[in-house]
Amino acid sequence: MQIIPLNYSAALDVLREFANHAEFQLKIDGVEHAIAIVDNLQDEIFRVKLPFVFPVMEEGKSPLDYLTEVPEIPPNYIILQIQAGSAALGYFEFGEVLHHKVIRKYMVRKKQGKSQVKHLKSKGKSRLGSRIRLANTVAFFQEINQYLTDWFFQESVENIYYSCSKTLWPKVFEGKPNPPFTAQDERLQKLPIDPPMPNYESLLNANAFLVEGTIEISDEIPLSEIAEVLPPGILPLL
Repeated sequence: MQIIPLNYSAALDVLREFANHAEFQLKIDGVEHAIAIVDNLQDEIFRVKLPFVFPVMEEGKSPLDYLTEVPEIPPNYIILQIQAGSAALGYFEFGEVLHHKVIRKYMVRKKQGKSQVKHLKSKGKSRLGSRIRLANTVAFFQEINQYLTDWFFQESVENIYYSCSKTLWPKVFEGKPNPPFTAQDERLQKLPIDPPMPNYESLLNANAFLVEGTIEISDEIPLSEIAEVLPPGILPLL
């Protein structure tokens, strides 16, 4: 399989080019979040794996109708990555980071490596170290929610992409101030990738995953043939 990266605009350009091409058809693959380009014999020529920020594909919708729903530029969104004692969050416009913050707090017991949230469930409150970790846990989610509130107040947020464990995620909604969204907010989408450690680099990696797609071409088809039918500049120089 030959895989060529596509940015947001290039992915949209390729699909629009073939949507109006008499010799080809578009076939939606909602499971893979992709659109296959097939010829008149229904043989797949290649497929475009869509950027994650493209709208969700509704069953029964035609490819042409779907493409009319895709905005020219990526929507404004939040990326929120949370692990015990470590969080990275960013606000993105036009697919680029505009605000970002990395938060670190002492929440993990050094010997056992257990977060204070899990420790309280199993052992309850204990000595000074436990009280410090508990206070830091409260401050941790308070700081996260304050930044989220500030960004929501200033800007329009259309999607919220998050990476967080099932144990910690409810704590986001228990923090004061409350986050500027509920657990049932339709804009929430869980990221299928988790960073080794939330930081600025992990935010950029998650953003690349969100706004970049790919062209997937069978090894049996020469790139030179695909280049002839694609918009200029899509494939690297051969």
